[in-house]
Amino acid sequence: MRFARQIVHLLIGLLAMAFVAAAASWIWPAASHWIWIAAYVVMVVLAFRELIMTLRSRPGG
Repeated sequence: MRFARQIVHLLIGLLAMAFVAAAASWIWPAASHWIWIAAYVVMVVLAFRELIMTLRSRPGG
C-alpha cells in the first residue's frame, strides 16, 4: 500500500509540473521549448529521487 501511495504522489507531482510548464509556455511562448525541456528534466529528477528514496527505505537497503 505504501508503494501505491508513493506512485500516486509521484504522478500528482508530475502532473503539477506539467501544468506549471504549460502555464509558463502560454505566458512566454518564445521560451516554450526551453520551458518544456526544463520541465522534463525536473520530472526525470523527481522520478529518480523517488526511486532512490524507495530503495533506501527497504529493510536492509
